Amino acid sequence: MEVQLSDKAKGFTLIEVVVVMAIIAVLAVLVTVEAINNLSHKSFGLYTGISYLID
Repeated sequence: MEVQLSDKAKGFTLIEVVVVMAIIAVLAVLVTVEAINNLSHKSFGLYTGISYLID
């Protein structure tokens, strides 16, 4: 039982790491889009659309 519980704990830890990495990737994309928006007002529509989908 202890070994199985340990394996399950490792599994959940791995899943958590993947989730955190995915969240960081999404945040990186949003920051990049926002930076593009600051450089070019033409991207405002795209940034607003993404924000609308998230909200």
